[in-house]
Amino acid sequence: MDSDSNEIFVCQLQDLNSMALENSILERVWQLRKRVPRWTRNRIHFLTHNITKRFLKNKDVKVSKNSLNLKPGDMVRIKSKEEILQTLDGWKRYKGCMFMDEMWQYCGGIYKVLKKVNHMLDERDMKVKKCKDMLILEGLICQGSWPFKECDRSCFFFWKETWLEKVN
Repeated sequence: MDSDSNEIFVCQLQDLNSMALENSILERVWQLRKRVPRWTRNRIHFLTHNITKRFLKNKDVKVSKNSLNLKPGDMVRIKSKEEILQTLDGWKRYKGCMFMDEMWQYCGGIYKVLKKVNHMLDERDMKVKKCKDMLILEGLICQGSWPFKECDRSCFFFWKETWLEKVN
C-alpha cells in the first residue's frame, strides 16, 4: 500500500450500511412498524387477524385429525398440489405455516424425514415458539427465489404432516 494513499480500510461488518442497497419505500414503512407503540400494534394485529379469519379462511378444508407419528428416517410422499390447496387459507397458510411458491416443485416426490420440529426461534420477535405436527425433510431447502430477493441463507422448509403421506 502506498504511504501517500488516503484510503481508509474498514472491516466489512463495520461498514454494512454502505454495502446494503437502499430500501424501497415499502421496506422502510415495514421497518417503521416497530416504532409504533405496542398497544397500537396489538390492536392492528387483532383487527387484521380477525379479518383474515373471517374472510380468507377456507371453509371446506378436509383435514384428517390422525397424526402420522412420523420419526426421523421415515419416508413420506408430499401430496399433490390439489390436495395441499384444499388445506390452505387465502394467505397460503395452514395453521400458521405458509406453503411457499418454491415448495410446489416437490409435490408428489418421496423424501426422508430429517427431523420433527417441536420448537423454533421466531426471529421477528426473538421468541422460542412451540410447533405441532411440523417436520423438516432431508435435502429440501429454500433457494432464495422471489420475493426474497435472492436470499442465500438456504433455510429448510417447514412441512405440516397434513401435507404428507407415509410411505411403507
